[in-house]
Amino acid sequence: MTTIETDDGLWELALAKVDQITLAHRGQANASGRSAGMWAQNPTVNVTTHLTLSIEGGEVLLFVITVRAPAKYAVDQEPSVQVQQFTGHHDDFWLVQLNKDDARRVVVNGCHYRLGPDRPDTPKELKGFAGRYWDIEYLDGRPPVVTNDLWYQGKIPEKYRQLLPDNARFVW
Repeated sequence: MTTIETDDGLWELALAKVDQITLAHRGQANASGRSAGMWAQNPTVNVTTHLTLSIEGGEVLLFVITVRAPAKYAVDQEPSVQVQQFTGHHDDFWLVQLNKDDARRVVVNGCHYRLGPDRPDTPKELKGFAGRYWDIEYLDGRPPVVTNDLWYQGKIPEKYRQLLPDNARFVW
């Protein structure tokens, strides 16, 4: 039975899995990157890390490692470790964006953004751009929007630019 005393114990489990995956691809990967996040959702606490491996020949592998444990770190319940693997995740990401709600999509100068939900009670630290206000004018005639929950999704790859054309501009 694994006893998790603190959130650090969850991170140790996640990072051990990252090390295991990295070791399994030794000699194949020429670059890697990691990102991490943590969230609590009663009655569990979750940590997640993303591991990106660039494999020789241009293939990109993305691993999402999530560790879940009871919020009170009960000694009678094992934390769970889930690993999801994606290949060519950049294409997958942009295909998902194409299928999401157009009304929340904002594309300015080839960069993709999403409007967050309008929740005034959400702390600014949990909003896109830390709650900074943005004035957005749509190019298709929709009314302008002022938001303090705008999420940056990234620069749109050239092969998706025709499918995700600019639809707005920022008003300064």
